[in-house]
Order: sequence, then structure tokens, then C-alpha cells
Amino acid sequence: DWKDSRNPLLRGQPIKLKQYEDSRSLAIAVDAKHFVLGTSWDLRSFDAQGKQLWEKATTGSAWGVNLVAKDRLLIAALGDGTLRWLRMSDGRELLAAFIHAKDRRWIAWTPKGYYTSSDKGDDLIGWHQNRGWGRVAEFAFAHERRDQFRRPDIVKAAIEMLDEDRAIA
Repeated sequence: DWKDSRNPLLRGQPIKLKQYEDSRSLAIAVDAKHFVLGTSWDLRSFDAQGKQLWEKATTGSAWGVNLVAKDRLLIAALGDGTLRWLRMSDGRELLAAFIHAKDRRWIAWTPKGYYTSSDKGDDLIGWHQNRGWGRVAEFAFAHERRDQFRRPDIVKAAIEMLDEDRAIA
């Protein structure tokens, strides 16, 4: 009873969700010792007994979830059009990606802003910077900070090491 349900069950027992939160997707570890439930607002990891291990808010409904890399990584397909890679041990996000539906440009970025992209993919995202009360905010496309942030090596290492800080170091 997990698909599009506000009352998912594990062995006949309810899994507690927030009010009006719907369960959307499910991934079960190969060893069946834990699972991830994608919902309207969150990604939630549980052990086999139904104890919640971690919960992470999402930027859109989690329409698909999959465990990869020997169940060390979770990939989530979100309603905002992004894919997100999270470390399974604690739910920490390691990478996000967006693929433009019409022209297939793409960009993948870490939480600290390091990215890799297709040709002109770095036109798809940028940084919004507030300048204080009463002042106009600024926006800079990723390509404007390419020299500082275009780091395919860091993006790759963050996934391989399961740690963005170690990848940067």
C-alpha cells in the first residue's frame, strides 16, 4: 500500500507520514535491511523494522528512487525536473543534475556549486545573490563563474568518495 498512499504499511503496520503527505516511490536494498520511501515532500530511509533512519526534504515530489553502487547511493527523480544523488548512510546530497527536455543540454552540480555540463549546459543554472534590504539582487549564470566552479574532477570524485568535502580537498 505504498504507491500514491497517505497510509503506507510495513508488515501491516502504518509508516507515519506528515499530514497530507503522499508516498510516491520505493526502493528496497538488495539485502532487504533497509528501504527508502519517496514522498510528496521528503525522502525517508527506514530499517527493515520500519524505524526511520533519516529524512531529507526535497524540492519536489520524489517520483522515482533507486539504490545503486551496492546500496551506498540513492538516486531520486524529483518533480522539479532534477535527479539527486544522496549518500545512503545519512541522506546527505552529493550531486544534482538537470537535463533540458527540448535540446538535451545538461548540468550536474554539487551542493557547494562545483559543476560539469554539456556544451552551453552552464546557461541552465546560476547563483542568486541578495544585496541587502532595498537593493536589487544579482544573478550570475554558472558560465560567468566557469573558471572557479567548472570542476568535473570534483563532481566525479564526490560521487566516487561519497563525500564532497573530501573530493574538494
